[in-house]
Amino acid sequence: MPVEQLVMQKLRTLPLEQQEEVLHFVEFLTHKQSGKAARQSVEGFGSLELLLVR
Repeated sequence: MPVEQLVMQKLRTLPLEQQEEVLHFVEFLTHKQSGKAARQSVEGFGSLELLLVR
């Protein structure tokens, strides 16, 4: 059985309050992952030289 189905199956057995906790945790993981991706893209510019023109 795919992981998504297993998670949904387990989620449905939890009380509403715990389902909300799971949702908050998933949102935390999503936010954490998006921040990691943003840091990695910025790190790629580390060797880029900036020229200021007046």
